[in-house]
Amino acid sequence: MALVGWVSGSLTIWSALFTVGNVLYGRWIYATVLFSVFLASGFVLLKIMNRLWPNGKGAAKTSPAG
Repeated sequence: MALVGWVSGSLTIWSALFTVGNVLYGRWIYATVLFSVFLASGFVLLKIMNRLWPNGKGAAKTSPAG
């Protein structure tokens, strides 16, 4: 499950970066395809994160120092 999260996170970041670059160079078809990859991989990433951490808390439980 973590591997899917890693791949979708990488796809989210890289597709967002290349979307901006293609928009700046006026390549709208590539930008649209990459933006749809960004949306899909971002959705998958959110689902994976909610599955790994259902309560919105980190994986490691820390105890107060005392």
